[in-house]
Amino acid sequence: MTRDYKNLNILFTMHGSPDYFSAIKFSKRQIIVSPHYQTEIVNGEYKSIKTNNNKYDIQEIISLLPKSQQPDLLIVLINSFFENTPLN
Repeated sequence: MTRDYKNLNILFTMHGSPDYFSAIKFSKRQIIVSPHYQTEIVNGEYKSIKTNNNKYDIQEIISLLPKSQQPDLLIVLINSFFENTPLN
């Protein structure tokens, strides 16, 4: 069975501020995780999650998500300063 990638639940972690570097849109069901984005929930679904700092436990982030938003794919964008470093 194949799935349309545009409907995958994607967890996309990044370091950039939305004012400086907009998130790449991989899917309609994508959640952005970043210290520079505010947590946003629309109609009971996460759109973005703010982390407290640059190093965080990605498993804790995933455990916040409802079953319908559990990620099919995790994409991690890290720059040379390691400003976004998910662990675990």
